[in-house]
Amino acid sequence: MEYVLAIKLTEFSAIFLVSIIGWFTGHFFGSLLALGSLMLIRKFSGGIHFSNLTICVFLQRYYV
Repeated sequence: MEYVLAIKLTEFSAIFLVSIIGWFTGHFFGSLLALGSLMLIRKFSGGIHFSNLTICVFLQRYYV
């Protein structure tokens, strides 16, 4: 149960961080589109796995 909550928290915080950064830079909808595309690709390809979910949240925003 803790793992599932951590995964959901990671997803929410990635969406939140990308939304805030996109809003500040004036590319809100483009940022969400890029994040959605990345999440869809990762769902089918497996993506990169880090040992810590916090690292994943902060590194994920640099790939968008």
